[in-house]
Amino acid sequence: MAYGLIPTLQPEGATFSRVYAVYGGVFVIMSYGWGWLIDHDRPDVGDIVGSCLALAGVSICWFWPRKAAAS
Repeated sequence: MAYGLIPTLQPEGATFSRVYAVYGGVFVIMSYGWGWLIDHDRPDVGDIVGSCLALAGVSICWFWPRKAAAS
């Protein structure tokens, strides 16, 4: 359910391309969680580091200060 819900929560003024890119980073983390919970495939150090990098990228993309678009 969260897979389909997250892209719909974009704030007013956000571009769908940015929302979708951020969603991709969240999907990486959710994939490892699914693998660990359902498939019992515990992430290793590389998986955790990669997920942290994805989360850092998501944070930069989402929270980077931008100038308001001219109307």
